[in-house]
Amino acid sequence: MLHSPRTTGVPTRAAFMMRFELFPYPAVFGTLLLLVLLLHSWRKEHSWPYLFFLSLFWVYILVVLTMIFFPIRIPQEWPGNITPQNILGIFSHVNFIPFNFGYLFTANASVIFEQLIGNILLTLPVGFCLPFLDRVPGRRIFWLALFFGSVLEGLQLLIRLLGIISGYGHSIDINDVILNSIGILVGYELYRTFAWFYRALTSRL
Repeated sequence: MLHSPRTTGVPTRAAFMMRFELFPYPAVFGTLLLLVLLLHSWRKEHSWPYLFFLSLFWVYILVVLTMIFFPIRIPQEWPGNITPQNILGIFSHVNFIPFNFGYLFTANASVIFEQLIGNILLTLPVGFCLPFLDRVPGRRIFWLALFFGSVLEGLQLLIRLLGIISGYGHSIDINDVILNSIGILVGYELYRTFAWFYRALTSRL
């Protein structure tokens, strides 16, 4: 998902017909939508901590969108670049082999950290913040984590198959799904630890 030393199938030199950044329009729309959600939640008499974590989670989503999907660039030849050859080329650069990190052995330490730790940290806030907003049964968190990671990677693949370039050289990799899922699970365990300490502390007061 994050920038990778592997080839991605994205042309390095191309003329673009249109380019979309997160700011200003998507960010303004996202902010207005957050205000609507906050107003709706306030009318439902949700607590201030709930409103705080809702705002925090929304800002996090905007940051993730910026890191992964923006800028969005539409090549001048679009939609003529949606050809069987290009589609096959895109799939040829997708890693479908789990735990295939061979390309990292030739990378420097910063790339290894970004690919392994970075992808875990990227989704850790989901596992930590989501239980503050809604009840997440422990038996479902694994499937939620797998679903979230698959959606992030699947959207990148779909955008690329549509002949549109998003982000800066992000690779499509099954390992990103695994690492993102691990990040959510770690975040959820941190939430459970925090909740345990909080209950233990308040019970003594």
